[in-house]
Amino acid sequence: MESIFKRLLKHTPQSLACLAVSVAGLGLASPTFATQAINVQISTPHLSDTARSAVVHVEITNTGDEDVSLFLWDTPFAQAAGRLPKPIFEVSDSSGTPLRYVGRWVNVGRLHLEDFVTLHPGESKSGDVDLTPEYDFGNGGVFTVRYLLPLTREPDPGVVTSEQYSAFHRNRLKEVESNEAVIVVHGPVRRVEVSLDDECTKEQRDTIYAAKSLAFQKAYAASSDMYRMYERVKGSDGQYHTVFRPHPRYERWFGVHDDSIMRDEEGFTESDNGHAYYTASRVWEHILGGPSQKLIPKCGCPGYPATTAAWSEVDTKYAVHFCDLFFKLPDVGWPDSRPGTIVHEFTHFNGEYSGTQDYEYGLKKVEDLAVRERWKAVRNASSFEYYIMDTTPYDERVADPVEGEHPLPRTTASP
Repeated sequence: MESIFKRLLKHTPQSLACLAVSVAGLGLASPTFATQAINVQISTPHLSDTARSAVVHVEITNTGDEDVSLFLWDTPFAQAAGRLPKPIFEVSDSSGTPLRYVGRWVNVGRLHLEDFVTLHPGESKSGDVDLTPEYDFGNGGVFTVRYLLPLTREPDPGVVTSEQYSAFHRNRLKEVESNEAVIVVHGPVRRVEVSLDDECTKEQRDTIYAAKSLAFQKAYAASSDMYRMYERVKGSDGQYHTVFRPHPRYERWFGVHDDSIMRDEEGFTESDNGHAYYTASRVWEHILGGPSQKLIPKCGCPGYPATTAAWSEVDTKYAVHFCDLFFKLPDVGWPDSRPGTIVHEFTHFNGEYSGTQDYEYGLKKVEDLAVRERWKAVRNASSFEYYIMDTTPYDERVADPVEGEHPLPRTTASP
């Protein structure tokens, strides 16, 4: 049967006009084709000013005819005290090497409606941000900057009503990339030191250190579980091989393990498997701390919304600012707790391995990330927070053994 589209192509413009009138006369809505389009432009208006040559101006314009929802923490518009909430810019040196982010990581937790703003057709939002304290510019020089705006965020159904969740305007666009701009940094750049203000009361410190102790216990137990998932078994060739016995909790938050690279094999450190393993095993060590790696607790988060639990100064060992919300969270349970917040913050710190990112927030989105983009899941702070704090009673299934191997019994301590 000839499709309606082929039949329409045979009509003249005049007959199509008549057809439209006929459709209207039948009370049928004529089709409309709304377009969703966002233009993101960055510029450097103060290159000639040595004190402001690293200031970037960002302008986001809705150039389509449909509303667009922006998650404020993915934009420069959620700054507090003039600082970014996370590395939303990609900054590279003259050789194309990305610079290390040394700024703040703000734990926004589960996404609330107030974290979003609607950009109507023709509407723009703009702002300036000084990148000098945010990236490791070393001795200075000329650098390129671009900005990638994610557009897939949505409120967490666990913190909004079903009506609010259904009514939320979801974007059809996935992300938008800005143009590339050049900044000049006159170095060397003096690094931002740990804040000296925002001291905690004794009661606050006691609460923080009690949560830190629980976070350590959970992180240590989860790391031990992951270690036990790697087993040495005798294969049909008579040799012992390392195999991975995945636990459902692991696959829920980190996806399907790549069996081509095992622990103690070449390339494991750089692999997705290695990232999951080493991050989990280092978190508890960092929380435990050492002579020069003690938690530096700060209290109070002026300029941040009430939904913010904490933020960390990622280039320190280890300064964490605890907001009012942190002290209202429970000390047990999940997905929201004081120990979980501490775990989340400690995964961000750079150390022997690169700290985690905030690719996704919230249970559903983080679960989807493990299936959709595993390489991000094993580098995502919330993925490790949920893996370590997860108390779900899983079915203790053991993967089928490799042919010719004898499966070893596995006991998994629930953290």
